[in-house]
Amino acid sequence: MSGADTTCAYCREVLTGNVLQDAWGTRVHSHHHIPMCYSCGKWIIGDVFSTEDGRMICKDCLSSIVMKSSQKKWVDTRVRNVLILHGINNLPLKIQVQIVPSQIIKRKNPLKESSTAIQLGLTCCDELILNNNRVCRHSVFMLTHQTKIQFAGTLAHEYLHVWQNQMNIKLSQDMSEGFCNMGTFYMFQSIDNIVAKNYIQRMMSDQDPNYGIGFRKVKEIADSLHTDNLKLVMNKLLTI
Repeated sequence: MSGADTTCAYCREVLTGNVLQDAWGTRVHSHHHIPMCYSCGKWIIGDVFSTEDGRMICKDCLSSIVMKSSQKKWVDTRVRNVLILHGINNLPLKIQVQIVPSQIIKRKNPLKESSTAIQLGLTCCDELILNNNRVCRHSVFMLTHQTKIQFAGTLAHEYLHVWQNQMNIKLSQDMSEGFCNMGTFYMFQSIDNIVAKNYIQRMMSDQDPNYGIGFRKVKEIADSLHTDNLKLVMNKLLTI
């Protein structure tokens, strides 16, 4: 064991008593009360950036935040390409995507307005009947201060909500959110670095009935079909 493994990353003293370890293997004494980066799961030792909704973000993650329209377009292209690889080739070409603070997302989603949970994205759909045809106008709201990897995972999830709305598909909440999280899962798989793998680990252990348990139920169905084609997975969900 190296010296770095036996000393606290914060105070550099020998580790004794209760010890905490982050997802990256960094170990600290439990009494230091060090903030953890909401984005990557590292202990933040040094400068901390705090968002208006209480997320703590480390300097490394802050450097890859998606804020500009050019960054948003870059991620959008890659998300669409991954979804096409997994069978979703008929998304609307133009989807309004806005980066907004948490208050706006909560205001747009009254069911969660009183919730303390942080919602990374929200899809809204206005349905119109024009010349006897059903027309959907989609708006996607993305929470501010998401890294490129996190933004891509969230956008993939929201685009599968867009697709369900466009196709007029109605599922139970756990199956709908679980299906959308398959997009997130495939996005992280395609990135395949240590941060993305850490996000996948979180998804596989998440106990939320919709985003965690629902996702794993849908993934089990995809695995049983031996397919990563999301349209085939949806076809099966619609028979259950």
